[in-house]
Amino acid sequence: MKKIVILTADELRHDYFKTKFALGKGIHVLKTYCDTTRKKYNSNADYTDVNNVHFSSRCQVEKDFFEEYVRTSENRSNSMLIRVIIYIKLGTGL
Repeated sequence: MKKIVILTADELRHDYFKTKFALGKGIHVLKTYCDTTRKKYNSNADYTDVNNVHFSSRCQVEKDFFEEYVRTSENRSNSMLIRVIIYIKLGTGL
């Protein structure tokens, strides 16, 4: 049996991935770390802003495709919510 650790985010498409992956044959998920830091979309989209439209639409598509599976499937992903803080040194181009 393969033992793995998953690093991901806490959005619905990521919940689907970790839930589906953890149910795979020969897979034992030791821990899943889910970053809660970034939220790129707003559910109250301003439809004059193309970025808000994109992220709002993506959110709806995720619900349509992944929500029922995530809600009804056994979750063996051993998830832990974390907040990742990234420090960027000025002048490094990162």
